[in-house]
Amino acid sequence: MLDDKAAGRPRALLDALDAWAAERSLDLVVVNSASSDPDSPDGRFRRELLVWGRGPRAVAAVARFVDLAARPLRLESWRGGCLDDGADRFAWHQHELSASRKKIAPLLRQAMREAPPAEKHAL
Repeated sequence: MLDDKAAGRPRALLDALDAWAAERSLDLVVVNSASSDPDSPDGRFRRELLVWGRGPRAVAAVARFVDLAARPLRLESWRGGCLDDGADRFAWHQHELSASRKKIAPLLRQAMREAPPAEKHAL
């Protein structure tokens, strides 16, 4: 699915996602996809996940999500990390195929609850 949306142009996908998130004033963006691989002889089912923190507290939530979810969801970097950006954004192949949004959402909520508050800077 990320392949289809990126269509060989990951920057275009990220720019569109960034504009969409900015328009809605979102600090945390998550794209969770499930599809069958049409190039696979058996039409293999797959899941992909992109998580993007767009502010200090959201970046902390992303870091906590990685700690909580990497093992249970069996996350593997998508395309060698071509959509990743430091600690702000990660895209993965999700090898734990039984983990739908109903399992991912509670992990995200927990990560957001446990993220430290953003530091306030004096002027």
